[in-house]
Amino acid sequence: MEIELQEIADFVITIPPFDRLPAQIIAQLIKKISIRYIRRGADLAIEENTQNRLYLLRKGAVSLLSEKNQLLGKLGEGDICTAFCQLQEIEKFTIHVEEDTLVYSISCQAMSVILDGYPDELAYFQKTYSKHLNQSIESRQEKDKLVSTLMQTPIADIMHHPVITADVSISIRDAAIVMTENN
Repeated sequence: MEIELQEIADFVITIPPFDRLPAQIIAQLIKKISIRYIRRGADLAIEENTQNRLYLLRKGAVSLLSEKNQLLGKLGEGDICTAFCQLQEIEKFTIHVEEDTLVYSISCQAMSVILDGYPDELAYFQKTYSKHLNQSIESRQEKDKLVSTLMQTPIADIMHHPVITADVSISIRDAAIVMTENN
């Protein structure tokens, strides 16, 4: 693989779900990638993109804005914009380039053909941005729920043997000895 293509591959394999794909599939994807530089301040409206491409941000930052100019999300280095692959499911929106941005893009159709044998990875790209956001929120809520539950659980429910105590005036060395003696 040429050095330029290898640099792209090295970056792409660090981004989920590409990180789960074998090297030969990554090599096929890399050969289909286009590189685009977009200046800060530019806007890319969804109707302007007739090629249905997936965008992977290499450098820079963009904001996803609704038709009413409300912020839907922000993307930065390593983020994937799958929205152009779901034209039938999404409302009109604009991508506003916040910083000079370098993006790798691939046709959604070409990607679907290459990932045909990898249904989990392909399913990732077929989700809308809002579904990804909802999934992230649900995952975070589950983690928060677990932490909250643990914080409110009495120690007696967690401990399976008697709790060892020591006087507050004991030295750290003596406390360590007591802890070691009692496992």
